Amino acid sequence: MRWVKALLLLSALAFAQGLKVEPESHDFGEVWLGRTSDPITVKVKNETGKKIVFGTVTVSGKHAPEFVVFNDECSYRIMDPGAECTLQVAFHPLIPSRQEVEKAKEKAKDRVISLSREARLVIPYGVFPSIEATERKTIELKGTLKARLKEEKK
Repeated sequence: MRWVKALLLLSALAFAQGLKVEPESHDFGEVWLGRTSDPITVKVKNETGKKIVFGTVTVSGKHAPEFVVFNDECSYRIMDPGAECTLQVAFHPLIPSRQEVEKAKEKAKDRVISLSREARLVIPYGVFPSIEATERKTIELKGTLKARLKEEKK
């Protein structure tokens, strides 16, 4: 019985390590409020040796709405071993909260504030023919929102 459990554990570990995603993380650098970064292409390759099915690719975390997924060829796809799919992600900073602006004013240079943004791209998948995406592959996303403060009225 232990033999079977060990074999199942090794099989599960091999499966989880077999989905190759590039890049593993990305920093979009500084992007001005109202602008959008150049997109990155995320490449996903099925190296599990099994047919897999994807759920919906999403972005999670406090700043998730500032990272946009498009040209998504992976969500809801059934992928054969060795096959690839791609999607793109861009950073589009949104208006920060009043509290964030007040904190950032202390460090502002020439009335320009910089605020760090972080989120995770989540790629859910599972073994076909099950439609449950029981595994997750994540990519750390970062960007810095830049904004010029308005002149204060006297």
